[in-house]
Amino acid sequence: MVTPRLPMAPWGFEIAGTYLRSGSTRCLSLDAAISVGRTMSNLSAVQVTGAQTAWDGFGGTACETCADNLFGPSCSAVCSCVHGVCNSGIDGDGTCECYSAYTGPSCDKPIPECAALLCPENSRCSPSSQDETKLECKCLPNYQGDGHYCEPINPCLQAICHPHAHCTYLGPNQHSCTCQEGYHGDGQVCLPVDPCQTHYGNCPTESTVCIYDGPGQSHCECKEHYRNYVPGVGCSMIDVCESRNPCHRNANCTTITPGQPKCTCQKGYVGDGSTCYGNIMERLRELNSEPRGKWQGRLTSFIWLLDKAYAWPLSNLGPFTVLLPTDKGLKGFDVSI
Repeated sequence: MVTPRLPMAPWGFEIAGTYLRSGSTRCLSLDAAISVGRTMSNLSAVQVTGAQTAWDGFGGTACETCADNLFGPSCSAVCSCVHGVCNSGIDGDGTCECYSAYTGPSCDKPIPECAALLCPENSRCSPSSQDETKLECKCLPNYQGDGHYCEPINPCLQAICHPHAHCTYLGPNQHSCTCQEGYHGDGQVCLPVDPCQTHYGNCPTESTVCIYDGPGQSHCECKEHYRNYVPGVGCSMIDVCESRNPCHRNANCTTITPGQPKCTCQKGYVGDGSTCYGNIMERLRELNSEPRGKWQGRLTSFIWLLDKAYAWPLSNLGPFTVLLPTDKGLKGFDVSI
């Protein structure tokens, strides 16, 4: 059982059971006499005196166990197992549990029957799987073979990683899985990377859209009403007034938002920009001469009459609303007077 930690003792020592752990990794018994000397240059100098000082054999987070390969209450005895596992630790007695094929207090004496088998490297003399009274050579853990020839197990020879991951052999029965380029994950599970989900694929959001092309791949395309993509900059807005001016010929066109023009009649004209009217005499002449227009050639007589009597006010004043007859309505009148 791990001894609970107690509050830190003065001058950098931590009380742990019957031992002190210094600020480094050394464990000291409380039987040691501790004297504190303070100087102007070192206000917390600690000197340890006495027959029993540093207990380097202890380990653990609170000096509650022995360091590796040591045993006994004082963690001062050294295990002597050559081919076996030592009963180590504070409560251990140092006895050895031998690997198969070895015997003796220190597990250093080969069993004669095993020595005769001449088991090769990476194999061990063990009781037969068919008859435990007989011995045979068996491959060590993490190796495979018939016991007379043992080779390290390579997990990468099996489909142990994700289909989109690389397998790296690290040693007998050891490996690591790393997702391929364009994928992310732990190697056991690899998901495709969508650049459009991270910083929008570095596409400027105002004028472009990010198009996913496959794992780790994407490209930028211009949004509608934009053109001429420049990497890192974006696309230029299309000037609708240049490409397809929807305004009247007597109106000024301005692109105010993507794909959205604004039409404003020029000075001297009135209308909504899609249609702009000048003086009424000019408009009548336009209607009368418009190719394949509804009024083409049908207003000639009336225009002649207005031009004779009202040309100046109709050309310079207004706006006016004029109801006019067609040439058919003036049939029978002599408009030459």
